[in-house]
Amino acid sequence: MRLWRHEIFPRSRTSAGLISLLRAASHGRVDLPMAEFDERMIRWIVETGLGPLLLNASARDPGAVLSPLWPLVQAANLTARLITADQMDAMTEIIDACQDEAPPLVLLKGISICEQYYPEPHFRPMRDLDFLIESDAVSAIESTLGRLGYVQPLQRPAPFYAIHHHSSPFFHPDTGVWVDVHRALVASTSELRADEIFST
Repeated sequence: MRLWRHEIFPRSRTSAGLISLLRAASHGRVDLPMAEFDERMIRWIVETGLGPLLLNASARDPGAVLSPLWPLVQAANLTARLITADQMDAMTEIIDACQDEAPPLVLLKGISICEQYYPEPHFRPMRDLDFLIESDAVSAIESTLGRLGYVQPLQRPAPFYAIHHHSSPFFHPDTGVWVDVHRALVASTSELRADEIFST
């Protein structure tokens, strides 16, 4: 089980390192010294999916290549590229397959912003693909996902999903891609549902 960051590092050290990395990335820096981060912090950065940001932010730091953990950061970057490419291909396939089945899908979260707001899509870690569809089109979309080879391995009791904002997650056993089909932005029991900003 993954531990929360405060269980691994003192909060101030973790926060300072994370803020330093995110600030460098947001300003387009490529000379962030790897020496600012100790081994445990670098491993935490890689584990949380921020390895590509660190590689990019430290790309022109002369000392970066001397770090014994530089190959780990490079591997994290390559892995993120491959995973993101699989996710982008999967989303394209789903959009194409659903074209005649329902109104256009509305992309949410990582898949909706990774190309638009990040220098490279793989800088935005994505655990799954999320999209929103009108409630009356959900069953058609889910059938299409089934035809594409997706299954729903994490079934919860039906009452749980009756009030939840997406159905049971879909998984493709060949690509390892997870997909959430949303019919709303928040659960029907959430206080946020009353806020206009979360209305469909």
